[in-house]
Amino acid sequence: EAGPTIERLTQGSKESVAEAMPIVVRAARDSHASVRRLAVSAIFTIALRVDGKAFLSPETGTLAALLTDSEIPIRGMDALTIDTLGLDASSSLVPVMRMYLERQDAAATIGPGVAGELMKIAPDNVECTSAVVRFMRREDHTVRSRIDVLYAIRTAHSKNKDVGREVARYAQDASGGVGEIAIGVLSSMGKDVILDNQQVLSQIAGDGSRASGVRGAASKMLMSVR
Repeated sequence: EAGPTIERLTQGSKESVAEAMPIVVRAARDSHASVRRLAVSAIFTIALRVDGKAFLSPETGTLAALLTDSEIPIRGMDALTIDTLGLDASSSLVPVMRMYLERQDAAATIGPGVAGELMKIAPDNVECTSAVVRFMRREDHTVRSRIDVLYAIRTAHSKNKDVGREVARYAQDASGGVGEIAIGVLSSMGKDVILDNQQVLSQIAGDGSRASGVRGAASKMLMSVR
């Protein structure tokens, strides 16, 4: 029964969505996870509308609550909704996302995606970049979560030097392909970031214990900025 209802939220009139919003918001706070899952799907569907931002901008409290839901898939769908809305640094959700990166379970859940979203919507905000750097330095990261952070930074097209230095630190990691991926991300961050990390890249290029592909990528990057 939910499928057709959600579809109508995408294609329906403004009036029908306005009528549904109070129901959706209440469902997002329901004690049953199955109801909240339905609600977050409906919210994402509304975000896809041309007028979706107008409907959801007053509901930042609901979006903030869903970002820390006990169900990880609900958090993920909420983060995707936030990305779809195309927010900027003035959004009240920005400090909520910064706080998420301090959570004990951040690295094991959607922290990498949240970090990338902060770099996307607030690339020059000092508090945001500092939060992302601290998150990248956490000791509870796994190979998978480090790779996820790197992909998120690349998707955000970040050119921040502080974040770039952390990417360069990841480039020194020889485990699980992290270093190789970090080299690729670093190359996408622009000339200034590459120049800022010449020493690290030179060390990698000259390290005979590293894979030839990694050394070659580091050398190629250094050559590109000369």
